[in-house]
This record gives sequence, C-alpha cells and structure tokens, in this order.
Amino acid sequence: MKKILYSLMHNRKITLFFVLLIIAAGIFGFIENPKQESPDFSIPYAMITTVFPGASQSDVDAFITEPIEKEIQRINGYESSFSFSSNSLSLVIVEFKFSVDKEQSFRDLNEAMRSLQSELPAECSDIDVNTKIVNTAGVLISVSFDEISNKDATGFAGVIADELMEIDGIERCEIIGDLNDTITVTVNQEKMKTAGLTLAEISEVISAGNTDIPIGKIEGKETKTIINYEGTLNDTEDIRNLELAFIPEANRIIRVSDIADVTEEVAALNTYYKNNGRQAVIIAGYFEDGINILPLENQIEEKLDDLEKIIKNKYKFTVTGHSVMFTGLCDSCAQKSNQIIGNKNL
Repeated sequence: MKKILYSLMHNRKITLFFVLLIIAAGIFGFIENPKQESPDFSIPYAMITTVFPGASQSDVDAFITEPIEKEIQRINGYESSFSFSSNSLSLVIVEFKFSVDKEQSFRDLNEAMRSLQSELPAECSDIDVNTKIVNTAGVLISVSFDEISNKDATGFAGVIADELMEIDGIERCEIIGDLNDTITVTVNQEKMKTAGLTLAEISEVISAGNTDIPIGKIEGKETKTIINYEGTLNDTEDIRNLELAFIPEANRIIRVSDIADVTEEVAALNTYYKNNGRQAVIIAGYFEDGINILPLENQIEEKLDDLEKIIKNKYKFTVTGHSVMFTGLCDSCAQKSNQIIGNKNL
C-alpha cells in the first residue's frame, strides 16, 4: 500500500490524469443517467378488461373472469387480484410482488392472456391488458384562472397537452380538475298531466336515450370489430328535443322542452384544485421509461413560451415555471374562447 502511495506522489501527472478521468466519468454519468425530480415509484398493478357483448353477469363471471383469475395465479410474482363482472364486461385487477422483476411479470401476463384468448368464447373481444394504471407523473403543469370558466380552462389545458405530446420522450398526458356537470330536468306537473305522462315514463325515455348497449361484432379475416349502440344524448339540447309522446288529436309530438326545463350546472360533488389560491386545472405528463428528463424540461418551457406568444393577443396570461397563469381577458372573451378551443392547431 505504501509503495502505491509513494508511486502516486512521485508521478503527479499520472495521478492528475486519473483524477481528471474520474471527474469526467462522474459528470458524464450525471448527465446521461435518467433522472427525475419526482422519481417513478409505481406499484406493480395491471388491469385486465374483456368485453363479452350481450352476455349476462353470470356468463361473464363463469366464462371470462374465472378463467382469467385462474391463469394469472400461475404467473411468477403473483400477489393478489380483484375482479368485477357485469353484463357484457369483465374487469380484473392483479397485483404482483415488489420482489420480482415488474417488467418481466407484465410480459408474462400479456403472454398468458394471449394464450388464454383462444379458450374464451368466440364472441369475446380481445383481452386488454393495461399496465400503466398507477404510474407517477413526471411533470405537472398548472393552468390557473379566475375570470374564465373551468370548461374554458380545460380547453386550454387540452391545447397544451396536445403540444406536449409532440415532444419525444413524453408518453401521455392527463388533464386533472375538469369539473363534472349535472343536468337537471325540472318537470312542470300540470303540463305533464295534460300530456298524459308520468314521471316514471319520462325518466324511462331519458334513461333509454342515454344507454350504451353492446349488440354484437363483425369479424374479418384479420380484424374483429365490436358493435355498440351508443346513447344519443350528448348535451342539454339533445334532452330538450327528446320525443316523449305523440298526441293524434292535435297531430303534435310532445318533447321534453314542452313540459320541462333542462339546465346544466357544476355538480355539487367535485374535486377542486388550486394553485397559489387560484382555481386550477392540472396537466400531468408521463415520461417514457428510462428517459433523461433534463433536455425535456427545456423543450417543455419552449412549448409554453410558444403558446404564450400565439394566444397573448386574445388572452392575457403569464407563464411562470410550469404554471400557466391567466390574469385577465380581452373583449368578446366567450367568442374568442370558442375559437381557440375549437382550433387546437392554433
């Protein structure tokens, strides 16, 4: 040991060379190794979804859910599972042990489901395996607002999310804080009686118009398409125009708007988000596995700066870090809001 130290002391150039080499290797490793401010700490869960068009709850449980549960229990690393069966739909959530290789368990799960597919009824859709249900967001961008509606703010968030998805390394974006609305139908009792209707009949017609029903599938040589009947009610205007009855004597169709007021408002039960005391909508961005986020941060900032330059003539807002702050609106804000949200290419 003494000889080594003595040699290093008397060969300073070689010693200095190795010191500089170690420093360079450290800097290179710091730059190249993937890093995040909030590292991913995903619990190894997966969700398995299978559609069996037209099948009852008991048939879905017997022919779909139970075979899937038996198959996943054979996979190395299996910890537990939870299942739910309903008409036409099977849902199974499986948890794997932390001690096993998560990615290998997911590969085994996908392979097991592909093998099981041939044993399920021919009417079933392909088994869908989602392994991204508990990922950690790599970046959070806040869209704060005071003078515009949550709906408009969510529209802006959608524009930003679309721009972020153009960056290589961002896998997906989610918008959090979009408030749920409630549509209320207030029936005029006298008009309802005059039309010869009851509340039960009105409720049944509206419910029927808002129901999605799987009715079958079309198969080709290499493709399989599930056919669904989708409810036709998308907004309050669709409900107002919904036909309830026909009066032959008056040769007249009775619609919901003839006997009821239809209004839409923010639901009482909602989760609200705030940034520095202001209402906000959050954009959660998820990075691809193993990506180095340092270059991405600059690209995200550039995207936000570009959006600020494009929209500043119509809306006044500032970009601070990863927060988009709306500070005021120009004239005719409602019209301009629709223009921007309707054209996400800006």
